[in-house]
Amino acid sequence: MIAALTIYLLMGGGGVSGPMVFWNEAADNVEVVVTDEERKDQVLEVIDSMLDRSKEHNKSLDEMREQLGDLTASHDVTVEQFDSFWSEYFDLDAQYTKDIIAARFSLTESLSREEWAAIFSSASADTSKP
Repeated sequence: MIAALTIYLLMGGGGVSGPMVFWNEAADNVEVVVTDEERKDQVLEVIDSMLDRSKEHNKSLDEMREQLGDLTASHDVTVEQFDSFWSEYFDLDAQYTKDIIAARFSLTESLSREEWAAIFSSASADTSKP
């Protein structure tokens, strides 16, 4: 399992470029769908924060890939060092997920069901608002 996760992370896995494309498309749709300027600005601000958070997360993942490369290259690495690395990685991922979910809930509060469906219909096959 550790070997598979190591290979996945070293090969660039765990990045969030897909969601960044998704949120960029959503922002374009917001410009067209949301007519109230104040709400439009609020929604775009949330989407911008999600994009910024995703970029920050990608940067952290890149740094962790380098750390993991150093760990795997070392002949003196200990189990404790790997445990510490993976603990940090999973904490990082959990915090990112928590932040994105919180921002998504903020969006659901700012948009009507109709707006949600129109904004996310081209960005996702599932347009239902939870």
